[in-house]
Amino acid sequence: MKKWLGMAFIGALIGCSSVWAQVADQHLLGRWYSEDTRTSDPDEDSIVTTMKICASEEYFRNHISNFQGAAHVDYATDDASMEGGAVISFRGAAEWQLADSVLTSKIIDIKIRVKEAYLRRSGDDVDAEELETFKQAISTEMNGIFYVGRTSEDTVLSYNKNQITMESTDDEGVKTVSQHVRTAKLLEGCK
Repeated sequence: MKKWLGMAFIGALIGCSSVWAQVADQHLLGRWYSEDTRTSDPDEDSIVTTMKICASEEYFRNHISNFQGAAHVDYATDDASMEGGAVISFRGAAEWQLADSVLTSKIIDIKIRVKEAYLRRSGDDVDAEELETFKQAISTEMNGIFYVGRTSEDTVLSYNKNQITMESTDDEGVKTVSQHVRTAKLLEGCK
């Protein structure tokens, strides 16, 4: 689950950073917004993970970008005997470079915070101590996946002044296409 979760999250989080192949740097400047929803296959513990990520990013002439957003993560066992979830906020900065239809990005600062969480067994909420342990596990997992120095590389499929379509490939070779739209301001969550 950790590997899948990481690829889904980084694809959307840094996906904003990877949207401008064969587009001049000046066309990249400004603010962009994207949403991505993915559902995993059951893992070895029969847990299915669904994640919706809403991210916005602003590109500057100095080849630094700021990004922020939220991830809504839900976990459930196949038989629904256990379910849990969290809203995770993130914000940070990255260095970017556009060359030969590929945008590369490297995280230079990132803060991740679990804002809300729930955990239920057989429909009943768990006690506060177990919920706090769950929140800490999510935080530890996210901070292990997204860290200063993490890089991404993506290809632009199409571009106009209001929308970019890009393709990213995860560590397992799975390609994902995403849409990024110009936005007036950076958003902390979903539109």
